[in-house]
Amino acid sequence: MNYIGFSLIGLLLLQLSVSFCVYYIMAKSTGAQVGFYGFTVDGYYKTMVDIRKAIGGSAYIESLPLLFATLIGNIVPFLFCVRGVDVGITQLFSRPKVSGGTSAIYGVIGLGGSLVAGIVINIISLLLRLVNLKMTTPDLNIPWQSPLSAALMIITAVVIAPLTEEFICRGIILTVFRRYGDVFAVVASSLVWALLHGNFIQGVPVFVMGLFFGMLAVKSGSILPTIILHALNNALSLIESTVIKQNSMPISLSVSIFNLSIIAAAFALFIAYYKKIKNVKRGESKSGFKVFFTCVPVLIAIIFCVAITVLSVQRV
Repeated sequence: MNYIGFSLIGLLLLQLSVSFCVYYIMAKSTGAQVGFYGFTVDGYYKTMVDIRKAIGGSAYIESLPLLFATLIGNIVPFLFCVRGVDVGITQLFSRPKVSGGTSAIYGVIGLGGSLVAGIVINIISLLLRLVNLKMTTPDLNIPWQSPLSAALMIITAVVIAPLTEEFICRGIILTVFRRYGDVFAVVASSLVWALLHGNFIQGVPVFVMGLFFGMLAVKSGSILPTIILHALNNALSLIESTVIKQNSMPISLSVSIFNLSIIAAAFALFIAYYKKIKNVKRGESKSGFKVFFTCVPVLIAIIFCVAITVLSVQRV
């Protein structure tokens, strides 16, 4: 558990530092005079404000830092973690023990569940606006004006993020946590995945989807199916966010109908396959959660993620 905790801390620190360094280099490359206000939280934010102003017109403002932060921050700490927890990488990417049809069933149920969770969290978001609060989430607009920058954004979201996040959450973390039973492993790995997103709008749907992705990983003995499903989900999200910005009623209506169809199919499949889906080993779940929430490195990582998530709710 300590290896997992230290790896999560390393992930968070690397993502923060790598993205900061890339932003800083980008700002300097424009010839802008950017001051550095120290290593305090206040100093960090002041520096980032200057950097944002300096590169505000750049098409690479989000895509390049996101690419490096995801690639380096996600992979490096958990490559060291693999040695400590003795998890075979080849085993994680082995041939799945389930058919493509079974993977599709879990994928549809997971996507439908996340859509329902998304509706619920959006309703809560609307209610929060009544008290002058709003939930924020990273706005990953694809910069179509720059083909290279758009390609970097798509590759990060559809290829790198699914590969690295599944390697971390459904690969290493779930595999290590299974010593306390499958239920604990699925729930805890989903919780970690949700918290790493750092906001409620993404985190709640991600947690629900993670439950079914986790069950699929346990059943298949491989993360290949979840990587594919994760990539498809991210691709659909990018397409949906892009077409909705067209402000076209027919397009918005088509997206709504598609989402409702997925929810209906997910509900029907969940009812039909409920007994098979819930067939996981419970194990020592209580002991697992006790260790999880008392392990100091894990607790530090969780507190940091929770703090970032809470700060994503801002006053209007």
